[in-house]
Amino acid sequence: MKKVLRPTFSCNLKETIGNQTVVAFNVGPSGEVYVLLAVDTLDYRTEDNGFASFAKIIPDSPQRYRVLIIRKGELELDLVVFGERFNIHEIQPLGSDLLLACSRSQYRGEHDFDLNARVYSRDGVFLREFLLGDGIASIQTTRRGEIWTSYFDEGVFGNYGWHTPVGAAGLVAWNEMGDKVYEYDAVGPVDAIVDCYALNVASDEDV
Repeated sequence: MKKVLRPTFSCNLKETIGNQTVVAFNVGPSGEVYVLLAVDTLDYRTEDNGFASFAKIIPDSPQRYRVLIIRKGELELDLVVFGERFNIHEIQPLGSDLLLACSRSQYRGEHDFDLNARVYSRDGVFLREFLLGDGIASIQTTRRGEIWTSYFDEGVFGNYGWHTPVGAAGLVAWNEMGDKVYEYDAVGPVDAIVDCYALNVASDEDV
């Protein structure tokens, strides 16, 4: 017999979102929903040779992003982040703060690369930035503030100037300050990660 699953809560955000563009949608470690909207026109892609299109890390003008947090069907937070200079693709909570991240990072030199993790307070104040690497496929955080990042092939093998990619392991964990605390290691019969498109951080202990 098939079991029918019905949602416990629902929330219609059509009027709240209006004509703004949804750029990220994710669930936090406590089951809350995070929606990230672009208030201004997106400048996400750049063309090369007139036909190929590539991700644009930094838009020509800073962007305004709007953060919605929905908990148990109720809108908990509606916040506008002003003047973000990166194109943002991911949103997650980070302790009591908010983690916005760009999935790409350009390497230009040993001390010159894009710090693509952007941490904001819940009143929209920019707090800090750090590197999460290029080629991020997914980001999820834990209740205690660990950041799990998975990477697609460009993040594993290198692109955008990265000859030694930060995400070469395919799956990495960081603390809330951006220090690496875990890297996947292929042991025995387990293969190395080429692409990690599916990530589920179920709890502080289970990934």
